[in-house]
Amino acid sequence: MTKKPNGYWTEEIIKNSLTGVIEQIGHFPTKLELININRNDIIGACCKYGGLTNFRILLGYKRQQKPRKYWNDEIIIKKLKELINILGHFPIHDEINLYNYIGLSATIQRHGGLNKYRKLLNYECEKVPNGYWTDETIIQNLNKIIFKIDKFPDNEYLMSINRWDLRTAIIRNGGFNKFTKLIGYDVLRKPVGYWTDETIETELTPIFNKIGHFPTQNELSKIGRTDLMNAIKINGGLYKFYDKFGCSCVSKPDGYWTDEILIEELNKIISEIGYFPTKMKLIELDKGYLCSAISQNGGINKFRILLGYKLSQKPDGYWTKENTIRELNQLIQNIGHFPTSMEVQRLNGGLVSGISSNGGFSATRKELGYDELYKPYGYWTDETIINELKNIIMTLNRFPTVDDLHIIEQGNMISAIHKAGGFLKFRKILGYSTEFDDYISQLMSYCTRRGKNSENIVYNIITEYCKLNGLSLPTKNVKLSKGNVIEFVCNLNKKIGIDVTNTKSERCVSHKWTKKDYYKHLDELWIVVFSNIFVESDYIRWNNESPSNVYIYNINDFCKELQYDLDEATKNTIENYKSCTFHTRDKFKEQSLNT
Repeated sequence: MTKKPNGYWTEEIIKNSLTGVIEQIGHFPTKLELININRNDIIGACCKYGGLTNFRILLGYKRQQKPRKYWNDEIIIKKLKELINILGHFPIHDEINLYNYIGLSATIQRHGGLNKYRKLLNYECEKVPNGYWTDETIIQNLNKIIFKIDKFPDNEYLMSINRWDLRTAIIRNGGFNKFTKLIGYDVLRKPVGYWTDETIETELTPIFNKIGHFPTQNELSKIGRTDLMNAIKINGGLYKFYDKFGCSCVSKPDGYWTDEILIEELNKIISEIGYFPTKMKLIELDKGYLCSAISQNGGINKFRILLGYKLSQKPDGYWTKENTIRELNQLIQNIGHFPTSMEVQRLNGGLVSGISSNGGFSATRKELGYDELYKPYGYWTDETIINELKNIIMTLNRFPTVDDLHIIEQGNMISAIHKAGGFLKFRKILGYSTEFDDYISQLMSYCTRRGKNSENIVYNIITEYCKLNGLSLPTKNVKLSKGNVIEFVCNLNKKIGIDVTNTKSERCVSHKWTKKDYYKHLDELWIVVFSNIFVESDYIRWNNESPSNVYIYNINDFCKELQYDLDEATKNTIENYKSCTFHTRDKFKEQSLNT
């Protein structure tokens, strides 16, 4: 592929190039079709101007969306059969998402869950027999793992190897400390109040001295010190302890990682090693932080294209059993455990094809001597929620917030708590009700203020747009139906309602069309999201799953849709809103939040 000079790709040139492709294939191309005809350069160029979907709209094509009421049992079974033919076994949710069956995983959950379709397709449900988990069987399973890793596995390790069934059984039968004592190991958990700045420094010092630098999260995880890693997160984060050890922080301020800076960093690495680095190579070079920045700026293949490299593909016939096992063993050695399908996709995407064509994940795990995977079934009850919360309280010495649960990677517990009655219920059960009332009061005040401010930002943008284009100004707080009042409605040659949300919860985005009927009273409903939690694939999936007249934008794409240029002050304010939460609000200046 010939590399284009800087500044070559403009919107007009991209549109002309796409028009030529459309004439060639007869329809607007998908990313896969562009790759197949060796036009990866167009994909990379589109990333700078809002993505391929933006040009689909500019050239007069509709978004790719499933029609309303598309999903039913017949369609779901058809899609599952296609995936079974690829994998050779009934898929788990991660595999459904991995193979880009957009909307299917969420649809299955809404229609009764995977076990329902296992039965319909004559597969056994993934559940151990009642009464299987006793102290004896738990110890037997633990001993198998201890034999392999030569230490007692902690909670995080069991999750990393997808032994949720064993983790659940341990918690239901007395907890980790009980079984560490029964097998003869020291108790894993530290006493309440143990983790202070001083004790963290004390525990970090021998590790720092041994490896010669401040340990990364991956390095702490490999040596079984996830307890120390979580303590660092909860007690101020890595940056705080970098300073205490006299280390420079590799983290950059928001907005630092632009395409130009990433290209400059990648060119330095290429000069050093002589080739374009893989994600695993970046991690090996202790530059794993670049992986996150690259992902947030369009993905590693985008930068391969921008730097004139072909997409990383193995030659035909490469994925033999021998090559697959060799690359898989290398990956296991690097991360310290058998990877999940999502980890393989993230760290060595081509290996997914090798594993799938050589028997699938389950067969490969078994061949390499790893236990079968079991999915948790009916795990979250009031009892297990309370036990999990008690364990977390022992570490934090207080009732955890939603942010705390995200930090220690217990996001699934948040959903379980909401379904089981909410945080207030469990705070009362565990004796925290008085403190919670004050917490809720402050939270509601913050959410109201934040919501009003973000609505004003969007209202000012759409108002300025209407003025510039000679359109009537938007109307605020429009009642569409009983109980449904939308932020504002404007007439952009069609009746468009705009709903602004600051949610960090996926469920609250889909709530806008699943629980409310705004879209039934409008030509189009635009949902504008202020959040840095969600990624491009989330918006693609929502737009595929929503009714045909519902469009979900992040705030930046909303501005691109209107072709509206933001001034620097507004850009900074928006970035603050996207990343700021109730629990991190003190990090942001008050004048920025009130702009």
